[in-house]
Amino acid sequence: MVGIVTEMPLSPRETQPVIDGVANHPAKMMTLMTMARTPSEAYGERGLYRALMDLQCGFPGWDISKPTPHKYCGTSLSNAGVVEAKATPHQAYSISETGLRIGVPIVGSVANWDLEYPDFSALVILGASNNPAEYDKGTPSFRLGMYALLGSGISVARLAERTDVTTGRVHVNLEALEAEGVVEIGRKYNPAERTLHINQPSRSNLEAFLPQSERADPTTVAIYETAKILPAKGGPAVVMSGDEFINEVLEVNPDLERQAIWDAAVDAKAQDRLAFIEIEDFILEKALTQVQLSPEYEKPVRELQEAIEQLHADGAYVKWARQRAYEISEDPETAAVLMKKAYEFSTAAHAKNLRRWAGIIAAHIPEEGVDSRNLYQSIRANGSGRITYKSFRNLLSKLDGRLVSLSDRKGGGRMNTTISYVELNLD
Repeated sequence: MVGIVTEMPLSPRETQPVIDGVANHPAKMMTLMTMARTPSEAYGERGLYRALMDLQCGFPGWDISKPTPHKYCGTSLSNAGVVEAKATPHQAYSISETGLRIGVPIVGSVANWDLEYPDFSALVILGASNNPAEYDKGTPSFRLGMYALLGSGISVARLAERTDVTTGRVHVNLEALEAEGVVEIGRKYNPAERTLHINQPSRSNLEAFLPQSERADPTTVAIYETAKILPAKGGPAVVMSGDEFINEVLEVNPDLERQAIWDAAVDAKAQDRLAFIEIEDFILEKALTQVQLSPEYEKPVRELQEAIEQLHADGAYVKWARQRAYEISEDPETAAVLMKKAYEFSTAAHAKNLRRWAGIIAAHIPEEGVDSRNLYQSIRANGSGRITYKSFRNLLSKLDGRLVSLSDRKGGGRMNTTISYVELNLD
């Protein structure tokens, strides 16, 4: 054990920047533990790379690029306060007192969780955060606070209210988490339980309702066409249930999905683009969605939460977690397992394998195209390789205009967000 450590619970205010900047990435955790083993040494770029590779010994899980560990120090680890720059001829870093006192036990707690859940990733659950913001505002700590509120379900609006952030920030995180399968987002509105009043749409209704793009969504067009033919011109509004209306839309376009029709109508109504249809009780219910952890992720997320919360409540656990961190760093095979997980879920690592991923992506795009979330889920289900949704979107951006063509469409069926539609670029 290095130094004298008071075995007291850690303060949430002190752990927050370390969780945001270190605990969400196994390679950052192993970089910190490389330095924790020799706390008096200052590491330059080459020395830190060699030491991290030595940590994995003859079992490298990730032959990380030489500059990367040093870059971690200059960004995430420095922002978290766990390393400090040293005055040397070349830029060098050593572990700080905060790193030894707070960073090491956090690594022990979270890295141990990562080892117990080989098919899950703290990076996926906590998200990336290279620049921690003010207390409780960094992405990982924000998500932990959000998970604590989910329970059996909570609305997006309520999440934004309880976490004291913008609804947009909640949407961005939920969109990524839904794509990864961490959360499920279900509609509160059951079409069978809603009554619709349908009026003849006008030209201004059309302009407001149809997406302002070169290619209108077929579901949106079918809703408009159905509303146009249902009422007698100048007559009273047609009154029917949501299910009955869906049936009428399917008469116009039988290739559509029932849920997609209802989602498109509800999303448009929420954006005040559906003046020609009134949905009874719509205004009385403020939330469009209910969010909850998916069954697959319920146990892993709760146990990760508990591991971090225990650091705030139990000094004996802090001592155990610190010891566990050193045990992991002294076992090359275990360290290599964590580095392999870091590689599998690393945006930068996948970008270097662009050619391989380009082939996988092309093989999963149907002739008519597909939205990015469904394409990602298809690739995941096929077992073609681990990749986070963020990494996947970055790959699509790199391939845009070359292998694929991306276009934005409003209303992905779950929330009022913009999603990318992906087609093979055949030009």
